[in-house]
Amino acid sequence: MAKEFTGSWVIFIILLILCWPAALVYLLIKYEERAPQYYQQPPGYGAPPPPQGQQRLCMGCGQQVPLNYNNCPHCGKNFGQ
Repeated sequence: MAKEFTGSWVIFIILLILCWPAALVYLLIKYEERAPQYYQQPPGYGAPPPPQGQQRLCMGCGQQVPLNYNNCPHCGKNFGQ
């Protein structure tokens, strides 16, 4: 993970001119670790829902729910399996 300055350079320069210790504190606070841009999401993250044939209809709210769910993610109804 790379550190990246996320603050305002204008504020940093003003603090540097007026009070350099405050500028150093601001600089240290505003450096944050960021994931590289090429970082890939883990497998399955944001995956599309299973095809319609592998879903069932919730009797509580009428939404399509995958077969491997025990509770409806929309209304919380238990499927009693």
